[in-house]
Amino acid sequence: MATDREIAADVVYKTLPIESLEQVGGDHYRQHEGLQPWDIIDAYGLDFYEGNILKYLLRVKGDRLEDLRKCAHYIAKKIELVEAAQFGDVPRDPWLPNEGPENVR
Repeated sequence: MATDREIAADVVYKTLPIESLEQVGGDHYRQHEGLQPWDIIDAYGLDFYEGNILKYLLRVKGDRLEDLRKCAHYIAKKIELVEAAQFGDVPRDPWLPNEGPENVR
């Protein structure tokens, strides 16, 4: 029996819009039969950070190590946001002194 993820992936692939079959600026996603990162992002309802993690993880272009570092950078930011939401931490503006409630954003 297919999992929910397998079913979602199959639905996405069968309903690829014409824009997913084209690629601007290279062919680093074409090896996946037209499946673009945005198709997966939309199917799973990923946010901006999660979408960029996926994009840099999937692409095969240029410097692989640099792409993995970009992926890790977005993961670190996503972890920061999730921890802030979970623990009620409010990020502080790094350009202001750490004194007073006016410096909380």
